[in-house]
Amino acid sequence: MLRRWWVVLLGGIIGGALALYPDARPKALFTATATVGAGAAGAGGSPEAEAKLADSAREGAKLLNSNAAAVRVLQETALLQDPDFLAGLSGQNAETGEVDKTAASRRLQGAVFASARGADGLIDIEAQTESPDLCVKIANAYAEQFPRIMEDKAGQSASTATEILALEKSRLETKLQMAGKALQSFINRQGGKVDDAMLAEAQSKIDGAKLAVSDAEGDLLRLDADLAKVPACNGDVAKLLQLSSVRADPQVAALVEETGQQADAAAEQQDRLSAPVLEAVARLEVRRAEAEQRLEKAKAAMAAAVDRHLDLSASSVEYTTLEANAKAAKTRYDAFLDKVTASPGKKGGPESARIVERAREATRMHSSRSWRAVWGVVAGMSVGLALVLGLVFSRRGPQDYDYDLGNA
Repeated sequence: MLRRWWVVLLGGIIGGALALYPDARPKALFTATATVGAGAAGAGGSPEAEAKLADSAREGAKLLNSNAAAVRVLQETALLQDPDFLAGLSGQNAETGEVDKTAASRRLQGAVFASARGADGLIDIEAQTESPDLCVKIANAYAEQFPRIMEDKAGQSASTATEILALEKSRLETKLQMAGKALQSFINRQGGKVDDAMLAEAQSKIDGAKLAVSDAEGDLLRLDADLAKVPACNGDVAKLLQLSSVRADPQVAALVEETGQQADAAAEQQDRLSAPVLEAVARLEVRRAEAEQRLEKAKAAMAAAVDRHLDLSASSVEYTTLEANAKAAKTRYDAFLDKVTASPGKKGGPESARIVERAREATRMHSSRSWRAVWGVVAGMSVGLALVLGLVFSRRGPQDYDYDLGNA
């Protein structure tokens, strides 16, 4: 290795020379920068305004870096007729001379880089090409088309917002119509709104039915009790007259009122009451059956009154719910219309997009010569060292390795 030190040194010299070679090429890259503003001049001042400007600048830089911006610049400018632009463009038809616009837009997009500067809403449009005149043209072409690019984006946003508003309006209108139809269907089915008077009437019928049931149950209980006592009376008119059901018989009651006799009446008067009392006793079973029928009818009437009251209550709740839904749908729809009328949406336009500074001249791009030279020397010396080591180890045989092992 000591004998071949010059190989390592020669590798460093060659590596450094190769690293500095790009700066000596006749075709170097040039860059030109134009500055545009995505917000109105002097719109900052508050943190909210600065944040809004920064967002606008980032959105504008994103649009400028898109392929759509490159396509628009090619459509609105004469870059496709520029010899410098066409010189490095692949995909051109040699026979017809037509330019592949897709390849042209890709090349243009690759030559431009837009970046937001900060909270002032400014965007730097940097173009890099091998021609100094071409990069100035490209940077200025992008700056000139920037207001229209922003206008196109604003128009698309406005169109999208209009579609969203139309869909929301249609949705609210549908809800309003459905709520109105449901309310009208209920009114047609029920014949109108259920008010407090109808509920009070239904409750009154329930109360009357309860009284009828109570009276029928009382009559049935009295008849059952008196029928149980009839055998113990053994046909004694005086004892039978003590039974309330017998005394309540219309014929017996009329005869007792007429004679004014009580249970201790004279024997001849009791004989006069004997036949009506016995007939009244015979009619107790019939009266009991009638009491059962009245009880069943009273219970059925009460059940019907309760069902009617429940139906009216449910209808009242349903009507109240449907009416509330209809009112809420109308309120939401009116509020939506008022909001749309009061703030019809932001109109997009180029008034806030402006050219701040046009590209004046192109500057040649320089990389750090010193660092490139250092890395070139290091790389060249590494290659030279590897070459020397390769030569040394390629000339060593098995006896050399055995000698090294023996000494070790």
